[in-house]
Amino acid sequence: MQKDADGATASGSAGEVFEMDTRMSDVCSEMDDTTLRADKEKEEAGKADEALMRAGQDARRSCLGLRAKRAGQGSTEAKNDD
Repeated sequence: MQKDADGATASGSAGEVFEMDTRMSDVCSEMDDTTLRADKEKEEAGKADEALMRAGQDARRSCLGLRAKRAGQGSTEAKNDD
């Protein structure tokens, strides 16, 4: 096979390699972008989960406080009835 002055073969394979390199570069860039978006979404989901956990803990503490308060009032009311 004969080579041109710039090193390309007469069959034009150098142009095909260049085109494939360009496509591979584009695909790699898109993969990196997708990975970054996925990581950001996971981080946001983690923050949302943390917020839900805190809200749940706050609600639980509130309910336990009300339960303890009611239990305390109930026992004093029973004592007052005697």
